[in-house]
Amino acid sequence: YSFNINGQAASADQHRFVIVFRSAPLPAVSLEAAEKRAGVQLQWKVPEEVNVARYELERATDGSTFTAIGTMPSQGSATPKQYTHFDKEPAMQVHYRVKLTGISGAIAYSNTVKVDLVEPSGFTVYPNPVMGRTANLRFITKPEGRYQVQLFAPGGQKVAVQVIRHMGGTATYELPVGKLASGNYTAEIHHPDGRTEKIKLVITH
Repeated sequence: YSFNINGQAASADQHRFVIVFRSAPLPAVSLEAAEKRAGVQLQWKVPEEVNVARYELERATDGSTFTAIGTMPSQGSATPKQYTHFDKEPAMQVHYRVKLTGISGAIAYSNTVKVDLVEPSGFTVYPNPVMGRTANLRFITKPEGRYQVQLFAPGGQKVAVQVIRHMGGTATYELPVGKLASGNYTAEIHHPDGRTEKIKLVITH
């Protein structure tokens, strides 16, 4: 479109032409997640990232309250890029998304992905090392029945016995260890069918 400035009143006016500056839009991000043996592998892709300053990987256990678990600066590439992050401490059901912050301060988000982890059957003790008066023994998808937990000191002496009547499935029970000295202990868990499993735990006071 061409025009000439001449004597006509409409050809020149301070409000006739306005230059509008707009920030370039942030790119669309594709986020994928996959369950691995020790956590969740996350990967996101961008077609280009010239206007991106950084990425923040966010996690939510309730599907709505997201918190950052990792930050990566943008490489400023004009070509497709791929980023990865490994979450070593996921919840059993967790949502992830990527927050993009542009050079201009603009904010955008990737798609949200949901991961449902499947716990393998077994037992875990936490925290381990045990620093308080109690340890938590978690039964993971175990059958109903009467279980006996025997705790052995570093020298092999039996120092505690506890009977647990488990209702089946997954549950957590407290093991009182406040009176035990610091050291490396072994918990022997006797199943209703006679099988025995052992767990190592460290007590520090």
